[in-house]
Amino acid sequence: MSMDKKRWIILVLQIIIGLATMFVYFLANLVGPLHAEKGWSIGSMMFVFTAMMWVSPLAMMIGGKLRDKIGSRLLIIMVGIFYGVSICVSVLFSHVFGFILFGGLFAAFAMFAIYVAQLSNIGMLFPDKRGFAMGLLNAGTGLGLAAITMPVVFLIDRMSIVPAVIILGVVMGGITVLCGIFAIDPPVGYKPAGWDPNKNENLQRISEGKNYTWIEMIKTPTFFFLLFGLIGLQIGGMAISANVAEMAKNALGVTDIGGGVYATLASAASGFGGLIVGTIADRLGTSKTMGVFAAFSLLAALLYVTVGEGKPFFFGLVVVAMMVGYVGQAVVMSVGTMNIFGEKNFGFNMGVVGISGLLASLIGPQVAGNAGVTQTILVGGIAAACSVVLAILLGRSMKALVAKEQAEAAAAEPVVEPSEEA
Repeated sequence: MSMDKKRWIILVLQIIIGLATMFVYFLANLVGPLHAEKGWSIGSMMFVFTAMMWVSPLAMMIGGKLRDKIGSRLLIIMVGIFYGVSICVSVLFSHVFGFILFGGLFAAFAMFAIYVAQLSNIGMLFPDKRGFAMGLLNAGTGLGLAAITMPVVFLIDRMSIVPAVIILGVVMGGITVLCGIFAIDPPVGYKPAGWDPNKNENLQRISEGKNYTWIEMIKTPTFFFLLFGLIGLQIGGMAISANVAEMAKNALGVTDIGGGVYATLASAASGFGGLIVGTIADRLGTSKTMGVFAAFSLLAALLYVTVGEGKPFFFGLVVVAMMVGYVGQAVVMSVGTMNIFGEKNFGFNMGVVGISGLLASLIGPQVAGNAGVTQTILVGGIAAACSVVLAILLGRSMKALVAKEQAEAAAAEPVVEPSEEA
């Protein structure tokens, strides 16, 4: 089978791996039974999410370095074993610290280390459809998570929480390792049949640009425009994601069921958002895609604050716009990092750019927990407005970066003196 056909099978396997490595996102279904059986406080177990956010950049940096040395397949297999063992061990402690350390810190470290290997693998397999493929990974894992939540809840409800979590660890770790065996990297310099990057100016950078180290990357203005633009795009979405059900009840006066409807809407928007953003990113490029979805969030926030306060349609519009932007930024981040700064050092560079999520997490959820609904949406709108401006600056900076690279390449070419005729 040709690599052009095989890559689609690998993409499906990567989506399954992504779904299998999302243990930390089942925490909402675990805390109640763990509290009842272990006596651990729910507040203490919430530190799993804190550990996840703080370890993510480091995990992607280390995972990227390992991926560069041993390849995506071996990394996924090795870290997948570590991931499964961490989940199983997490519930064997009498103190909640063990659960936070193994079920939060170690399992999340494995998740992000595998994630960056997945992005690298997919990015090299799909240079012609990089945004679409990475968006499909995010959409597939997001929608798949919603699909398997009830079976996991059924498992937890039918037995003691400790053996249930151990079964989850064995199954999720096993699936990760099994699928990882077939997640091969493409040959060096692989290009799909008939693909010409020079026909699309947004893709020319893939074949023509240099590969930046992380030190070289952070010395460019382009890096900072990308970093802070991503922060602005995430703040509103993080606020919605953290507290959408309560926001709906406070803003619209709906019941718990009504709040659940808007939480479902947020999940659906996040699931489809990655695919939509990825498809558009292939056509418009990194900076324009960031600008379009930041403008969408800004428009939704302005409409709610000015004419839609307390109205279900406008609140729903904010939820959709900001969640699409929030999940879409993950696609913009991965596609942009690879397209702008090169494939060779992608993993480590992605970890550095991923600090944007850590910084945004210090703002979005805090605003959602402490400010009113209108104020929260307004903050999200202001952050999106900043991203619109930064997207414009990013586009100009990218053009300047390419021009500089081309000038340096031309200067490095040896000058051939014309031969004298005898």
